Amino acid sequence: MFDTFNLMGTDQITMDIVVEEGNVDVGNTAEPSYEVVARSGCSAQLSTKDTDEHELAIESEDSKVSVGNAAKQSHDVVGVGIDCIFNHAKVSTEADLGPQPDVIHLTSLNVPNESSQISSDADMVEQNKQDALDTLIRISQHKKPKKLNVARVVSEDYKCTPEDVQLIEYIKTLPGKQVVVDIDSAWLNRNDMECLFHGDIQLSGEALSAYIHCIRDEEHLLHREGGKVFLENTFISSLLKRDGDPKMLLNCKEDTIEQRVDNYLQSDMVFIPMNIENFHWYLAVLNAKKSEVHVLDSMGQQITDRRDLYITLKGLERQIKLAAEHKELYQGKWSNLDVASWPVIEKITTQMQTDGVSCGLWMINYMEYWTGSSLSDNVTQDDITMFRFKLPAILWDSRLNTKKGHQNLDHNVDEDGQSSSDVQIIDTPCELSKSSNTSHQIEPYISPYVLPAKVTSTNTQELMFVLCTYIMGIDNAKYLKKHWIQSTKPYPISLSLQKLKDILDVNKSMDTDCFNMAVRMIACNDALFLLEDKYHYMDLQFCSITKFGRDPRLRAKPDINMLAKLLECWPDMEYDVSDCKQILLPFSFMGHFTLYVLNMDTRSIYIMDSMPIPSWFKGDHPSMHYIHNIHYIANNMNAAMELANPTWKDDIYMWRRIVPTWVPRTLNWDLSGFLVINFMHDWNGIRLPCICTNGNDLRTKFLVELLKYKDNESKDNIPEEIQEIIRHIR
Repeated sequence: MFDTFNLMGTDQITMDIVVEEGNVDVGNTAEPSYEVVARSGCSAQLSTKDTDEHELAIESEDSKVSVGNAAKQSHDVVGVGIDCIFNHAKVSTEADLGPQPDVIHLTSLNVPNESSQISSDADMVEQNKQDALDTLIRISQHKKPKKLNVARVVSEDYKCTPEDVQLIEYIKTLPGKQVVVDIDSAWLNRNDMECLFHGDIQLSGEALSAYIHCIRDEEHLLHREGGKVFLENTFISSLLKRDGDPKMLLNCKEDTIEQRVDNYLQSDMVFIPMNIENFHWYLAVLNAKKSEVHVLDSMGQQITDRRDLYITLKGLERQIKLAAEHKELYQGKWSNLDVASWPVIEKITTQMQTDGVSCGLWMINYMEYWTGSSLSDNVTQDDITMFRFKLPAILWDSRLNTKKGHQNLDHNVDEDGQSSSDVQIIDTPCELSKSSNTSHQIEPYISPYVLPAKVTSTNTQELMFVLCTYIMGIDNAKYLKKHWIQSTKPYPISLSLQKLKDILDVNKSMDTDCFNMAVRMIACNDALFLLEDKYHYMDLQFCSITKFGRDPRLRAKPDINMLAKLLECWPDMEYDVSDCKQILLPFSFMGHFTLYVLNMDTRSIYIMDSMPIPSWFKGDHPSMHYIHNIHYIANNMNAAMELANPTWKDDIYMWRRIVPTWVPRTLNWDLSGFLVINFMHDWNGIRLPCICTNGNDLRTKFLVELLKYKDNESKDNIPEEIQEIIRHIR
């Protein structure tokens, strides 16, 4: 069960949740087998026999083995090693490999070329490369998503064939930012597919959406026992959840709301992928005939809090009402449009998932097999585990993948993602890198707003306006990835220009890295040496290590040694936590920030929350609204304090709790992080001064303070013109 959390500023949630009886098969976790089958010293060739069987033959002087399954259809083409084709590399194998496993994972296709003959004819080389690429443009023979002529998807259909492995190994050699899958605007570059190559990473929304679009392409899967089906993707699901916030303005011109609502109302069932942020995926099915919401969760009944589902349903309800204001809606199938009032019924009553990372894979298989009353095909954890590694081949081979035939065989993509080919590049997180010693000047046409050659104004408001206008005007994807702020002590944090630009976006909440950088700036301020009373400032590492919000039965026990390290003094500061009068602990969950101040002298906890306590709260004391958070903090802090301070014998949970009335309040959820950082900066140990709650002012001043960071290790990456403006802002 989730730790209970508070959803501020939202109406009281009332949902009827019904659990249906039923039995579901639970599989065992199995890791895929990895085996090296090819080594240097033999030759590889692609042979085609008159019987229309295709096989990859590997020969040596003493032995001959056949790798791969024979393809029985004359149009089936298999992929072979790129380097083998280009360089005529010799590949060796041991004399006796024994029986071949069902799934063979090659470690690499980069076979050393010891005796290659390089042709002097450039045209011949290019033709060889194109021939090699043609072998990778295969006609899909996968049975997933489930094909019309397939009675049942069996375990073998989830496993990689040797040809799949060859293809996947080729994909792994591509540059990280090269787009390899584009299926109905679901883009995946090489880096995005990393979650499909490793069994310990949760799948991204983009990877899930790409497969959902493949399911959509199977016409028979759009008409099931329960009626006509509409399969939504993860991006639109996130928009529905966003629009569940009553403060969010809806706009039909900027969003295809009317078309979306039409698609839903024309369907008997709408499948919506649900995500508990950075934690868990499950499927929600809107059954219009029954006016019910059916939940298919691979964890069975382990997760009972469906608050995110309620918010998403409220978002859909708002979109339906907005569409109704612009046109007459078809209601032949939906008798009740108040979807947030529909009862929620749990359809999976037995836990099927036995690991902690495959929930997304389970979710898309539920989308593929749910008929409206049951799953059409059996699936186990073993199948799901193997399916992860096959999914890259399925996505590549899809007829919808527009990037399949446009890969750059030279891999001529530089580290910034620019390519001489026609391959599209999409934004991906940059690796943390050390700053260059040379200054990066502003590139031409980076922003439509031109900076003055010389700063003449001394008006702070004017200078901040110039700075923000320039940054908001930057839309060059390459330039936005540059790191403008960086600090490596006590652990690395790097802020790209994109993250700094997002600070000014009124629709975005505080970024974790930006918040942690700001805490570091406060905690390492030299002025703290002058204070008689020592404070210890903590950042969001506490939340990250303890993994607040996860089901306690799913999360690992926090590492107490790591928590105790959070109580050590900051770099270049000299104090011990046992000497500190107060500890300032920020807490964040689902983008909402709260500050807890632990006063060691008075044994008190100050709770500073910028969101007012909801009107539906009926507790005897305001602090009861935060009781679960306090219990969680106290348990972990007590353990950490015992390790960091051997004299510690107290229990924080028993301390007096204070919810001050003088804390600045706002109904804007996204501003809570900006206000909490001000609380930490301005707290004098007794109360807060008057703090501005204007969103634009808070965001602008926060950005300026970050740019003024004197220990910034990437300062040289900031253009001199920007630095000049920063120096003039007081």
